[in-house]
Amino acid sequence: MRRLNGLCILAVAAWLLVAGGCGYFPVGGGDGFLAGRPVNVAVFANRTTRPRLETVLAKSLRWEVARLSPASLVSEDGAELILGGAVTSVAITQISYSASDRVREYRLTMQAEATLTERKSGKVLWKGTETGQAEYPVSQDLALQLNAEEAALKEASRRLSERLVRHLLENF
Repeated sequence: MRRLNGLCILAVAAWLLVAGGCGYFPVGGGDGFLAGRPVNVAVFANRTTRPRLETVLAKSLRWEVARLSPASLVSEDGAELILGGAVTSVAITQISYSASDRVREYRLTMQAEATLTERKSGKVLWKGTETGQAEYPVSQDLALQLNAEEAALKEASRRLSERLVRHLLENF
């Protein structure tokens, strides 16, 4: 029995050495740019011809900041940091076809440039580009097709936002 306890302690100690040595830390546990600081997510500019992308992205970003980071979301006046930028592109491509060579599925890709800035000094802490993608099926019913495309747009925006917030938490 003592030998079994000794092996368990040894296994736990080995795991702690390996996990600690590889740089592992829980999500949100790093000393990222957002570490507990009040942040404002500004409405992004929309450099595409598609309407309302900036609103969809701002909503997704606010949700992901609240969900993943220790930062508090505040109005611009109370913020130490401002997260802003622009939606630079949105594209829809065909990704699968039927045996009769008809499109069966599309991929929506959204790209945005983002900047994290200190509000008082105007100093840019982080700048980068991120992409989000989502797939959706083709439908012969126009209403169903538009609904699927809108759902894919929201999902691509959510994925883009999640990746962006994770970069900010990891000090990329």
